[in-house]
Amino acid sequence: MLNKNAWESSEWTKRSYQLLKGIKQFPQDSKLIMVIRHSHRYDSNSIRDHPKDLLTPVGHQYAKLFGESLPKDRPIRVYHSIIERCKQTADNIINGYIHSPLSAELMGTLDVLYDIGITQEDFYREAAKYPLDKLVYRWVAGLYPQEMIPPLQEYAMKAARRIWNVLESAPERCIDIHVTHDLILSVLRLGWFGLPFQEWPSYLSGILFSLQKKEKKILLYDFNYLISLEQPFWFQNT
Repeated sequence: MLNKNAWESSEWTKRSYQLLKGIKQFPQDSKLIMVIRHSHRYDSNSIRDHPKDLLTPVGHQYAKLFGESLPKDRPIRVYHSIIERCKQTADNIINGYIHSPLSAELMGTLDVLYDIGITQEDFYREAAKYPLDKLVYRWVAGLYPQEMIPPLQEYAMKAARRIWNVLESAPERCIDIHVTHDLILSVLRLGWFGLPFQEWPSYLSGILFSLQKKEKKILLYDFNYLISLEQPFWFQNT
């Protein structure tokens, strides 16, 4: 059951609540893909140490509450990046959901939820020079050599092959949940849907969508709005 009062403690929890509310706006028989940022984490204040940052107690609490708040008439499958805080988030979502009579399955890691095709040293160097949003715009503008990082659209298509196509094997009415990072989430939102940044992704927030293949449309819940988008021309070839 989705209890609004439990999500009123901060701005990021309110945004997470809005994402959960969005599930009800989709047709009951649809399969859904949800891509979210991990839950609240400790901050080492060093980008080189960020991979080691784990969830705070608040992060554990709200990730479990996220699972408890998912509709109990839909099975879920949860994927996560290789970074431990994403696995912690996924574990808590599963643990919060397990009292449902429907299935909840932890599917494990997907490489595209963390690996964008750049070495750590190259990424740290560029992230030290530019804010992450500007770094993404430089990437999409083709300002980096392909020897350093593949084009953003190439990564977005690869991620779609991994994330969109695994939905085929999901049970009816399933929600496939992918736990990733703020940078990855922003890149996918831009590379899949052509949507510019509005706000940087907060904890346990993200995008929710269904693939309407017959209509060649995508139904997307994004920042509290449900919108219908044209399917990317490359989708049939992923």
